[in-house]
Amino acid sequence: MKHMFGCDKINKTEKKQQITKYDIYMITGIFIVALLFLFRFHIFGQEGCYAVVSYDGVILEEVPLSDTEERYFLVYEMESNEINQENTMEFLELTKEQWSDWELELQSQEQITSWDEYNVFVCKDGRIQMLQSSCPDKICVHHAEISKTGESIICLPHKLVIEISNAEEKKLDGVVY
Repeated sequence: MKHMFGCDKINKTEKKQQITKYDIYMITGIFIVALLFLFRFHIFGQEGCYAVVSYDGVILEEVPLSDTEERYFLVYEMESNEINQENTMEFLELTKEQWSDWELELQSQEQITSWDEYNVFVCKDGRIQMLQSSCPDKICVHHAEISKTGESIICLPHKLVIEISNAEEKKLDGVVY
């Protein structure tokens, strides 16, 4: 049976799939674009000036990254009381000695009963790293250090976000009335 263009009908068993050189060019191009997208922070990223620590969308603290000494920070949830029914997150800076004592307490398996949720992170040499967390999966603890603008560490169970920002981002583009 002839089709309207004069070609015979091809049996499905005779039809062969072949990869052309254009398919290879297209696959290679997509692969290169994907690699550039994945490594955009390492290739094009700027070093951040400060880290914004926020809980459930509310900014708790802005930590400057310019210090070269180690600074430890504890973000923990305070228990709710009769007056305030909502749990609130508190932000506390720890000295190296306080962190060492607290870490020994955790290693000795003593329970910290007054805190439901806590995260401990360190800022050193312009980088942020999560050290401890009470969340079950510990994805935030296994996350790599962050230092470039736009990078973030997120602890979903605790609704905690640590995001690196630049000083230029604070400027307003304009005000609309």
